[in-house]
Amino acid sequence: MNREKEIKIKENESIFNSKLPSVIVDYAFIATFLSIFVLNNNSSLSTYPTTRLINLILTLILLGLLFISAFDEIKLYPKMYLLLFATIVISLIVLFVRSYVNFHWIYLCYIVFMVSSDIKINIKVKKYVVYLSFLFVVYQLATFRFLGTVPVLSWIDPNYSGYYIFMFSIFSKNSGFKKISVALILLGLLTLSRTYILAIIIFLLFDNIEYLKQLVFKFKLAEFFRLMIISLVVVMIIGSLFIASDKKRSHFSDRGIERIFSVDDLSNLYRFTANKKFADSILSNPSYYFFGVNTVDYQFDVFMNTPHNSFLALIVNYGIFFAFPFILIYGMSFNKLFTKDNVPLIISHFIFYSFLGAGIQGFPGLLLFYTLREKGISSLKT
Repeated sequence: MNREKEIKIKENESIFNSKLPSVIVDYAFIATFLSIFVLNNNSSLSTYPTTRLINLILTLILLGLLFISAFDEIKLYPKMYLLLFATIVISLIVLFVRSYVNFHWIYLCYIVFMVSSDIKINIKVKKYVVYLSFLFVVYQLATFRFLGTVPVLSWIDPNYSGYYIFMFSIFSKNSGFKKISVALILLGLLTLSRTYILAIIIFLLFDNIEYLKQLVFKFKLAEFFRLMIISLVVVMIIGSLFIASDKKRSHFSDRGIERIFSVDDLSNLYRFTANKKFADSILSNPSYYFFGVNTVDYQFDVFMNTPHNSFLALIVNYGIFFAFPFILIYGMSFNKLFTKDNVPLIISHFIFYSFLGAGIQGFPGLLLFYTLREKGISSLKT
């Protein structure tokens, strides 16, 4: 009886219990940085189909490695198996309903297994990938321009460029590449992304003021789902106040450095309006979002832009039925890495969740978890 009790206690200590072969940890790390920083992600170029093909191949190789090598060692709590199975089944239903292929359950499976593994990235692999990716960041900032003036990565969007550079900088900091980390922070300023600058300020405050970290735990905010709900409420309130103001906005964000100091423009009006239009639409017709909506249909039926929020955009793109188990699994995995050392990154990262329409799924999701993982894995919140 005591033996059975001990086994039950160990099961309840964590819903995760997996080991990943080092080859998968190293491969997924290489694939993540290759996809985000090395490949040309400019969708307007003729080379973009090649980029998509390479991303598909990288993803299928990851799936193959998981099946071949990892499943012999993986032991998950039954509820986690059920949730993962649900994301796979729903992805297949979406394929038949919308003819839309969703591979994000593959990255999610890897995240679940990765956060429980104590296998570290090979030091040489990490070094070469960081240096190579840094060179490509410099090259892309010197090559690509947003609206002909603002330096950006091949994604061509200042906010996404700032987001990826921010994550790369914090990963480098956590991995001991201090000089590269500082250089990336400075390079990120070239994108003139207001979201990037806000995230940097939040990170520096929480990283240097110990009391702020303590407040997160004191007010029981060290939990993914609570922060998600709070961030959604705050964004919707700010958006409603912004839209309701009587000011007439006649211009989009400036192209020069003055854009950093200006927020009262049409760009932000459209972002907040996109969120409100989505909220009104899903409340009046939730079945429209059961399995996600194609972008063209959404722009015709609801609004010209999809929501500028990672959680809302997840529902639009992949549907309520997929988003629900996805967020549950993602959040539980996230909480496993919610330690005091990771608080600065987590709080600042929610800035990007709040104002960007992507970042929670795909290779960007893996980039976040690799960065959190560099600070160490703990199921205890200290």
